[in-house]
Amino acid sequence: MKRGSFFALRLGLLVSLLLALSLLLAACSLDRKVVEPTWLTLVTTQELQDSGLLDALIPPYEQANNVRVKRLPVTTAMGLDYARKAGVDVLLLPGGPALDDLGGLAPTYPPYQRELFPTPTAYAGPGPEPPVLPGKLYNERRLALWTELVGLGPADNNSDLTTQADAAQYLKLLALTNTLFYVPSPDQEPGLFATLQGIWGLKGIFTAADRSPNNKLIEADAETVVKKAAQDKAFTVAPLATFLKLQSDPVVKGKLKITFRIDKTFFEAYDVLAPNNTPNTDRDVKLARTLADYLTGQQAQNIIDKYVPPGADHPLYRPYYYPVFVPKP
Repeated sequence: MKRGSFFALRLGLLVSLLLALSLLLAACSLDRKVVEPTWLTLVTTQELQDSGLLDALIPPYEQANNVRVKRLPVTTAMGLDYARKAGVDVLLLPGGPALDDLGGLAPTYPPYQRELFPTPTAYAGPGPEPPVLPGKLYNERRLALWTELVGLGPADNNSDLTTQADAAQYLKLLALTNTLFYVPSPDQEPGLFATLQGIWGLKGIFTAADRSPNNKLIEADAETVVKKAAQDKAFTVAPLATFLKLQSDPVVKGKLKITFRIDKTFFEAYDVLAPNNTPNTDRDVKLARTLADYLTGQQAQNIIDKYVPPGADHPLYRPYYYPVFVPKP
């Protein structure tokens, strides 16, 4: 073969290869929307993230919907701040009354009963478009799960506080005696504070004036308050998941113990909210609703019901149909 023919053949092969590569890249670029997942941003608490529950809950949704969920685990106060700035797609927060301005009033909790409520029906996908809530950034506020609360106190305390029959009597004694008791402020933990208010109300304790001066509001999140209680030998109330996480923390280890647990009132609600369906929203409302629907559907609720994190001997979270008693604050 002549030298010129050889180079011509090589050039032809190179051109053919480049053409094939360009066609392949073009095909890939056209198919990117099919192959690449879309993203949703979920703002929730550090408590849920640290417990491992989200690691069990989120992957099945991602795989079934070709969606990646970016989690923003922060304090409740910071999560509410992100939500007010409309920078996230879905909220999963224990915000209590602080969520009212964002997504309307809390869902109606069913009355307490001894037996479990029926499990939720199988997930059937998003329903019809919900009505727009005027002036609200979020919509479709629904109860997603309950987190178990516990009373905590100094490890060397052997008072009668630890033998009370129910949470209302336990909190009454903390409120009326001179016991040092730390409560996260409503600005930092609005859901937890509202829960305590409701329980206090069962015993006629409605305002700060009804409580001992040693019942102190602390401007900090629940985890920070637990650490401060350990340092100051004070009592407090916190999610059980938060206390278990801090068992290895040198500030808390060996200094606090559980002084009260398991009562039908001692649970805090986590609500899920999706963006409001307003014309000027820059978020994918329909996609966000699929995550909210999944979190309250049968598959996710069954995961919540059975999930026991490392270091625990029972589930720390309960599905939304768990029979919790919610007294009015």
